Amino acid sequence: MPAGPLALAVLGGGAFVKFVGQARWPRMSISLEDAARLTSSQVFDLVRYVEQSNPPALQQVMVVLSRDAATMTAIGATFAAIVIRHLSTTVRR
Repeated sequence: MPAGPLALAVLGGGAFVKFVGQARWPRMSISLEDAARLTSSQVFDLVRYVEQSNPPALQQVMVVLSRDAATMTAIGATFAAIVIRHLSTTVRR
């Protein structure tokens, strides 16, 4: 996982602290209700952290999400903007 227990405890003002116990699991289980409670700002904080700490992980997430147009639409412009900026920076390197 690109975000360990400490990161989950502090990112987004502690919005992800509920998932600290799952931080080292190969997969996390997040309910739709938990996801719906997150604000775009909290998700932005998490994505920015992953972008900085483990850029290949962000690329892997994008590959998975890009396979499902409905999911990409639901994620919204915030995540897409971060990914576009990340990819443009990666190409320039």
